[in-house]
Amino acid sequence: MASTDSKCKFYNIKFYKDRIKTIVTSDAHTVDRWIYQTYCVQGDKFLVGLDTEWQWDHETRDYEVAVLQLCVGRHCLIYQLSHSETTPQSPTYFLSDENA
Repeated sequence: MASTDSKCKFYNIKFYKDRIKTIVTSDAHTVDRWIYQTYCVQGDKFLVGLDTEWQWDHETRDYEVAVLQLCVGRHCLIYQLSHSETTPQSPTYFLSDENA
């Protein structure tokens, strides 16, 4: 089941007996907010699941990341970079954090 606003969709995915709260977005502000909330909820140290999807860029004649998927606990973010107007720095800082 999904709910939506103008910039993102929210899913509550059932996985066996668990529920995984998932946000799908192309909005940089939503990404920043998800990362900030993750730090607030998780505290000092936590494990981050990471996946990417790639696409061919005809202009640069190279592959680029089209989708970034991050999961912490039962909360996931699917960031559609290929549809984003801007790219925030927060994912770079988040993934380079030694506590994550």
